[in-house]
Amino acid sequence: MSYSKTNTMYKALVVGCGNIGALYDLDNDSVKTHTKAFSKNKLIELWIFDSDKKLSKKIAEKYSCHILNEITSDELKKFDLVSICVPTNYHIQYLNILLKINTKIIICEKPISLIKQELDDIQSVFLESKSKIIVNYIRRFQPVYIYLKNNYSKYLNTESLSEISIKYTRGFLNNVSHAFDLIEFLFDEEINLSKIKVIDKTYDVFLNDPTLSLKGELYTKPIIITGIPHSKTTVWEIELCFTGHKISFSNSGNDIIITSLKNSDCTEIFHATDCIKDYMQPVIDAAVDALNNRVNTYSNFENSLLLNKKMLEYIQ
Repeated sequence: MSYSKTNTMYKALVVGCGNIGALYDLDNDSVKTHTKAFSKNKLIELWIFDSDKKLSKKIAEKYSCHILNEITSDELKKFDLVSICVPTNYHIQYLNILLKINTKIIICEKPISLIKQELDDIQSVFLESKSKIIVNYIRRFQPVYIYLKNNYSKYLNTESLSEISIKYTRGFLNNVSHAFDLIEFLFDEEINLSKIKVIDKTYDVFLNDPTLSLKGELYTKPIIITGIPHSKTTVWEIELCFTGHKISFSNSGNDIIITSLKNSDCTEIFHATDCIKDYMQPVIDAAVDALNNRVNTYSNFENSLLLNKKMLEYIQ
């Protein structure tokens, strides 16, 4: 990404320096955290906050960024962009503060909340605010996924969908929400499951987010969601089966394959790898570009809020 000399510097704050905040890529070359992605954007003056002061110091030394010692409304007003990377049960607390002071752009990890009433309440606050919120469903920001949506829509829009299969680990809300958001992104249509039959529900990783297996219908077609509880490896796979083609996402979405089913040999017509190798950089750059008037401000909060509510109903 190139920048002109007239570009404005922006102040960004990462709240929470845990896994997605700063730790996933601390000792490697990938870009999988908010902190590293911000540190690579030349328009950003980066600040961090974490209740663990030793961790804050370690991260600040690593990225030569500033430490915010206390979270208050007055302090938060100084920032153009804030990333919420704290545990899920604290998301609403920070969203409330940031929305009320009209922070320009907020990036929030998903799920937004595990409590429906909190989702209803924050929706009301959001409607009164000038803030824009990006909920971090990373795949919709990745160049390969955008290319797929733009160049293979002929399958998505013209061929009949026959079946959807999702396999995953580590929490229905935490990881199937990524699959559902991707499907909504590709089809430009909201998820709304019907004829749901729960096969298994295991609370293995998260207290309020089970690894759930179910069968049902989506867009009047069969959907099979297979949760693998107590798995020591990460699984995230999707297959979209159409009349003449199959789109497969595997290796957590790093690999995308489109196969033609029109011939008996099932010809592979598209294969992309490393699709989410540095997944946080496009997310952060999109947020900064919006501040810098390169693109329209991106906000997927309302769609994500609705999806979050529906998924809580499916768990029940």
